[in-house]
Amino acid sequence: MDNSYENCLKACLDCLEACEVSFRKTLEEADAGKKSDAIRLYRESADICALTIKALESESDFIKKYTLLCSRIVDQCAEECKQFEQAHSMSCAEKCYLCAEECRKLAA
Repeated sequence: MDNSYENCLKACLDCLEACEVSFRKTLEEADAGKKSDAIRLYRESADICALTIKALESESDFIKKYTLLCSRIVDQCAEECKQFEQAHSMSCAEKCYLCAEECRKLAA
């Protein structure tokens, strides 16, 4: 794997994990029904991170497209996450912002 991908790969892995945690924890909350946008974005962000990781590991010809799309989705997820005060949401927002930043570097 290309060494320039390592920071992005780590950021995507961290973001994937944070989104999975927030997805599960939010579903367990009493007001989960009011957080459907966040729940959807957690899932979509985790999914695009997983796809981006696979693209990076296989050195896909479409890495720039994957990383651009990933940056957009996880940026939106971060914005949604920061509306909530739970620790998992704040952590998810931070990981999403870092992932978006690393993905934008590769997409450029």
